[in-house]
Amino acid sequence: HEGGEVDVDVDGAQPMDVEGDGGGGGGDDGVREQGASSSGAVGGGGLTRDVYYQLSHTIRETVTQPSILVGGTLLPYQLTGLEWMVSLYNNNLHGILADEMGLGKTVQTIALFAYLREYKSDPGPHLVVAPLSTIPNWEAEFRKWCPALGCVAFKGSKDERLQSKGVLKTGRFNVCLTTPEYVIRERATLAKQRWRHIVVDEGHRMKSAKSKFHVNMQDFESTHRLLLTGTPLQNNLTELWSLLNFLLPKIFQRADDFERWFNEPFSQLPSQEQEAALTEEEQLLIINRLHSVLRPFLLRRIKKDVLEELPDKQEYVIRVELSEWQKIVYKQIENRALRTVDSSGRVTNKSLQNHLMQLRKIVNHPYLFVEEYTLNRDLYRVSGKFEVLDRLLPKLLRFDHKVLIFCQMTRLMDILADYLEWRTIDFLRLDGGVNVDERKERMEEFNRAESNKKIFMLSTRAGGLGLNLQAADTVILFDSDFNPQQDLQAQNRAHRVGQTKEVRVYRLITLSPVEELVLLKAQHKLDIDEKIIQAGLFDTESTEKERQERLKSLFEGSEQQQEARVTTPEQLNKMLARSDEEMAYFEEYDEPLFNNAANNNTATATATAAAPPPASASGDQEHHQPWLESAAVSSLLVRSGRLMAPTELPSWVVTDLSAADIPDEPDPLQLDRTSRKARKKGVMINDNISDRQYVRIMERLADGQAGSVEEAVAQEDERRKARKRKRRRMKQMRQEQQQQAAAAAAAAGIEVGAAPTAAGD
Repeated sequence: HEGGEVDVDVDGAQPMDVEGDGGGGGGDDGVREQGASSSGAVGGGGLTRDVYYQLSHTIRETVTQPSILVGGTLLPYQLTGLEWMVSLYNNNLHGILADEMGLGKTVQTIALFAYLREYKSDPGPHLVVAPLSTIPNWEAEFRKWCPALGCVAFKGSKDERLQSKGVLKTGRFNVCLTTPEYVIRERATLAKQRWRHIVVDEGHRMKSAKSKFHVNMQDFESTHRLLLTGTPLQNNLTELWSLLNFLLPKIFQRADDFERWFNEPFSQLPSQEQEAALTEEEQLLIINRLHSVLRPFLLRRIKKDVLEELPDKQEYVIRVELSEWQKIVYKQIENRALRTVDSSGRVTNKSLQNHLMQLRKIVNHPYLFVEEYTLNRDLYRVSGKFEVLDRLLPKLLRFDHKVLIFCQMTRLMDILADYLEWRTIDFLRLDGGVNVDERKERMEEFNRAESNKKIFMLSTRAGGLGLNLQAADTVILFDSDFNPQQDLQAQNRAHRVGQTKEVRVYRLITLSPVEELVLLKAQHKLDIDEKIIQAGLFDTESTEKERQERLKSLFEGSEQQQEARVTTPEQLNKMLARSDEEMAYFEEYDEPLFNNAANNNTATATATAAAPPPASASGDQEHHQPWLESAAVSSLLVRSGRLMAPTELPSWVVTDLSAADIPDEPDPLQLDRTSRKARKKGVMINDNISDRQYVRIMERLADGQAGSVEEAVAQEDERRKARKRKRRRMKQMRQEQQQQAAAAAAAAGIEVGAAPTAAGD
């Protein structure tokens, strides 16, 4: 199943001895060239990436939409994607379909299976491995687009899986849908099949070569392998190697070989120079090598290039001031972190991670650290982000904008739910405890035009996959993920095929080192993705020259970024307003809110504000309004009563907390009231359960062993505790046996641990 591994030297790298299996892209048809330039040539004789691509995709054919694909007409770019995947098939190659999220990778995959059955007499069987939450969508798309293909979903209760096993044994199916968890648990059943295609949806799940899922998938036999992912590069190049290792394990056998390959030009440099930062030319050379490697088997299109009718997506960062309560606790956590050392006097990584989490919590809301709180206006007055949200939502709802709010922490979602209920705002909630059927119901409820649910609150990880929420035209990222691709996936729940309105994304960032760190790390990861994946222009139309120009433009002088300042009420209104009517209403709304203090404060603070850049430098004077100093905005919010004044803070907040007052656990204390509410809604509090635990919980519900999610969670909790008790008993028994053995040895006068005496001595 290792077909299509083209043996080729890329930009001066040494050729590798790889045996193909005789496919069109491997074996005797492989290409072997040595020597290259840094301009993107694969071989020194002028074998460019485009020629390399042509040689890899030797067998070509004109592709049309299969007649059994009846769900609609493929868009031109989707037909191009089908043609590319058919070329992979003809040339015995594996590939990554890396179209941006929302472009229909599912439909293109179904089209491939339909084409193979109709034109190649290849009915499968094919295996599609997808997250559990997306399986219903896959089933629905198969029913809509190609009901002629027999599709079996290998999931659910033991009885359901037993029935599916019977279908697999008969071979009377074309496609099997399952999840990564069942690949591990039911490996003995699924690995028996000789699959034609193995397709991994959300292919970035393969980013860790040491994961059980990746290791198990390597043992499955298939003629072709295809990864579907809108985010092929999330954090670093090792993750990219892991994807390539799954597709081409003979070439990409070791991660360290991969790193050496792309750093070989600098291996002879003196150590001091090696440690220096890479020059632009060196970076271009390495990135060109990566582009050359990826070119034959990676296809990526982005929405703005292929969907001209898709409305724009505008992103804004809203800088928020911390409340006095937040500032005090933030400083206390910082001080405690500096005092926390281990026995050797060093600060441990675990300790740093814990304090980092505490800092991320306090900048969101102080109530994450208290056991009880009152539902009143202090819900937003003690948190800078909640204060901004309290101004955002009424304005957006006034003009019938539908809003998605993404959060990282389910406990934070509890407080946000309390706030929305206090404001009598109808909303929907989705986190990791919502089962597949409920997800679908809530998605449909939100998308209904006549629905009064205008707010959908989601956890970033649980709500970032398998949801089509085109009814929303506004996305609020309440807190950011260290992995920027998670945030992008969240945004694309709204900005996707079918969206008819401009989508606006608002990212809330406090003026705090911890959130600036998250933003900085996320931007660094996006920069890697931009240079490796985006600049590669891995579509089927871009020329070598266009790719080089795109890459070089990324290295040209970066814009001087303005110092971070708090977003003023006036600036916020400009970010929100999509018409003159909205702008007029927003200004009118703010007048009583700030007691006419906003305009007066703007005038008096201009002298201390950072001067706007000259029009010649900015090109658009309108977008460079003066920024208020942070202290001025904070003063405005306190004077108007929007944020709690220092004199209003509880005395215990002002007093420096002891080490015991700030919990070490990554999650705050749970309120009884929030727990009751969560039970009423049937939502699990814990969003950090493993896939395996989640499957067991769903099985209990399906088998009737539990009558609710909470009961199933409680059973899983009891199971975990029972296992712990058993391990504890076993450990105790071993200790007792050792003690008894030691006592018996002592009674016999045998020294424990002494070497046995030889016979006859």
